[in-house]
Amino acid sequence: MAKQTRNTLKGHFETGKKPTGGNYADLLDSYLLVNGENTGSIDIQGSITASGDISASGIIFADTFQSHGSTEIGVSDSLNVTGGITASNISSSGYVSASEFIGDGSGLTNITASSLTIQQITASYLSGSIQATGSLSYTSGSTSVIYGIQSSGSIIPDSSSAWDLGGPDNVWRDLFLSEDSIRFVSKSGEITRFRQEDARRLKEGKTLKLATPIEGFNSIVRPEAIMSPLTSLDYTKYTIAHRIGTFVSGTLFYDYNLSGTNNYISMGKSSDMSTSFGIMGNITASGTISSSGRISASGGFETDNSSSFGYISASGDISTSANILASGDLTVNGFASFGGFGNVQSISSTTNVPTNTNMILYGPITLGTNATLNVAVGSQVLVKDLLNA
Repeated sequence: MAKQTRNTLKGHFETGKKPTGGNYADLLDSYLLVNGENTGSIDIQGSITASGDISASGIIFADTFQSHGSTEIGVSDSLNVTGGITASNISSSGYVSASEFIGDGSGLTNITASSLTIQQITASYLSGSIQATGSLSYTSGSTSVIYGIQSSGSIIPDSSSAWDLGGPDNVWRDLFLSEDSIRFVSKSGEITRFRQEDARRLKEGKTLKLATPIEGFNSIVRPEAIMSPLTSLDYTKYTIAHRIGTFVSGTLFYDYNLSGTNNYISMGKSSDMSTSFGIMGNITASGTISSSGRISASGGFETDNSSSFGYISASGDISTSANILASGDLTVNGFASFGGFGNVQSISSTTNVPTNTNMILYGPITLGTNATLNVAVGSQVLVKDLLNA
């Protein structure tokens, strides 16, 4: 007996024919012959066990697909699923593609997707790496930019101070942040905020505003030193309380010292006495102005001889290439050798010429009514053009 085609089997059982035992044997052998001219359906109540392939040009329906004696169902070609797939594990040596992946994301590794949606589930996290290539775009300024990840919640690392945002070879181009968004957190938990206003003030050359004013100031600078941009040898330092020192070429040049009982202001190099200072305005002193060297002026020295100002007193030489004018007494207590007083126009009071003094007075000179010129013994005075002697 052998398998027969469907038409052959029908011929054995046509009207008027008497099927033989062999015909029935052919029918039984050919009952599941479906690779030929099968046009109907097969309803199998039990299981199908096949040592070969099961193929269909249509659809194979089943409540459950399960492997036999193995943990996997192998698919050598593409598997196109129009509905959903629910599985405890899906693995592939090739690509698993879908228009959308939805789930808590646990167990997903090496994902490349045009759209990836991970639903938030408590105590669930994504392990492994996600490579997201965006297909949508947004407008940044006047530029259309593709974005790869859109999040409706916070992105938080699984540990502190362990991961980076970008790297030395892959840096972020721009960061768009809210005006009060940057916060620096120390290991002790202290949080310091850097605001948009702080960045704006720095760009304008201003210092940052203090959280609490100091001595009435809202912004201050507290450097140890201010250094020249041209050389490190020119700077002003503030390392000692109540003392400010300015160094030029590495040498202390200006020294403002109020740090102790010996308060002073020192200007110039101690090793070079030729250093000069120009003061465009007046010098006013309620005390004494002293000098171990010479005090010179291109103008004149004036005093009103009042109790508030005093007078000019010199234990050494007073020299001038111009005139010496005195509305009061002119007294020289030491030896004086003058080329002359210059053009003395008038003497209105007593003028004393001490011993050992050589003096030349150029005129014309007018003596006041009560004017007296006292010349001590041993002195010489040469007067030219004395008008009313």
